[in-house]
Amino acid sequence: MPSRDELWSRSRDIITIVILPFSIWVASSLNSLQHSIIRLEVVDSQIEKLEKKVDTLDDVDAEFRVQVTRLETKLEGISSDLIEIKEILRRMSSK
Repeated sequence: MPSRDELWSRSRDIITIVILPFSIWVASSLNSLQHSIIRLEVVDSQIEKLEKKVDTLDDVDAEFRVQVTRLETKLEGISSDLIEIKEILRRMSSK
């Protein structure tokens, strides 16, 4: 049976070779995970801001569509008025 000093020596070797690097790896992984979480939170807030901007742009787009439709209707009215004016001018010029 190995002596107490030999057991301690082996235990210390195991700690040095296996457990210590593993602990360092776990700590490093946790730190990396924490940084990733922070980055995700930043990206999430940026996405929320962009979604709000898109919603605003959708509203503006809808308003522009209504205005364009109104302008098209007015232009059609003006076009028909111009046609009538041309006909009146032709009639007047042919007299």
